[in-house]
Amino acid sequence: MKSIFLFLFTFVVVGLFAQTPATIYARIANKDGSLVKGTAFNTSNKGMFDNLLIVKNLSGGTDNSAIIELEVPTSGYTATFRSLAQATAAQPQSAPAKPIATRNIATTMNPTVANAAKTITPNIALLAYPISRIDISVTATRDGGNASIEFITREIILENVKVESCTENMATGTTKIKFKGTRIGWVYVDRPLPAFRPGNITKSGWNAVAGTAWNNFEIIQRPY
Repeated sequence: MKSIFLFLFTFVVVGLFAQTPATIYARIANKDGSLVKGTAFNTSNKGMFDNLLIVKNLSGGTDNSAIIELEVPTSGYTATFRSLAQATAAQPQSAPAKPIATRNIATTMNPTVANAAKTITPNIALLAYPISRIDISVTATRDGGNASIEFITREIILENVKVESCTENMATGTTKIKFKGTRIGWVYVDRPLPAFRPGNITKSGWNAVAGTAWNNFEIIQRPY
């Protein structure tokens, strides 16, 4: 009898406080600090996810390759990613050549002016990695609680990011965007039942360029 009661009690507790996967959000920051404005709007979360991108499907982001693919609703911002993908494809794959001094006929013929030639150094970091950071927040709702309030359960972070491809599907009204970063980080949030408040928050990551661990990144989308 006690065993049956314990089983029923456990079943009720799990039913009340289990979590259900909810929305995935993406916060994308450009190199100049501006944010890509998405279509998310959720007042129940105190504006935490407002103007972020809503992610329909998430692929990758589970290994050290620092590659993820997001499927998002096609909107005005997808044209920006398409342009960035075209810029990435146009970049030479080899290392950029060293900058050289500018030359013209006037400075070549006049030695006293030739020394005034300036060195042109393009911003390679800006050209190669136009996106400074992507924060992906995977959320869940607590069964038995307010279903409109979404809680962050884990996060994926990319830094120094380029757009490798951007493919629109007119039939579904979505666009798949493939990103590749130089660093990738993971954040896991332990939410003990029944309170469901953030318990232990762990983070780890990988620097794909240096081939070393990376865990000194800031958690911008702070779980609550």
